[in-house]
Amino acid sequence: MHRESVTNGYGVEGLPRRRGDAPLYANALRTYHEATQNILKNGAVVAHPRTGAPIENPYLKVATQTGAVLAKMEYIRSALVIKALDENSLRCTS
Repeated sequence: MHRESVTNGYGVEGLPRRRGDAPLYANALRTYHEATQNILKNGAVVAHPRTGAPIENPYLKVATQTGAVLAKMEYIRSALVIKALDENSLRCTS
């Protein structure tokens, strides 16, 4: 699926769509998923890599920040983005 065809149609009717919102949402969703998987695997408190002292898992901040991005993009039809990601049809580049 071509990037242009993925981007078109991802907004809810009546709300403005900006070019690039769907890939931005997809990247945020992927980052959020990776962060939450790390938190589930390692917990909210982890050992510091050098000292071994307990510290807050750095992925908590990542999950919080990307969650805020996703919440602000509530007009994106997330089911369509998830489907595109599952099919590996949405290639996002920075």
